[in-house]
Amino acid sequence: MRPSTAQFDDSCFVTERGRGEHHALLIPGLVPDGAETFLRQQPLFRAFGDTTTVTYPYDGFDLDQLIEGLATRIRAAAARGERPVLVGVSVGGG
Repeated sequence: MRPSTAQFDDSCFVTERGRGEHHALLIPGLVPDGAETFLRQQPLFRAFGDTTTVTYPYDGFDLDQLIEGLATRIRAAAARGERPVLVGVSVGGG
């Protein structure tokens, strides 16, 4: 297995402001356009606070970078007095 060249940087985490004390970290399945999984639910999540949706680089996947990016955002939300909530979706085949 070759090492991944994927880079999880700030562009992989899209944050939108909401109202409320929660911060939902929305983690889609590993499929193309996975972030679209949450489009219809965004207004509901933002009624309870900010949201951050993960998008994946097309050139690969690096679990350690993903976890580091999520941990950074969880700590930042907690430091602002927000209550982080992880929401994950698995998109299975057939």
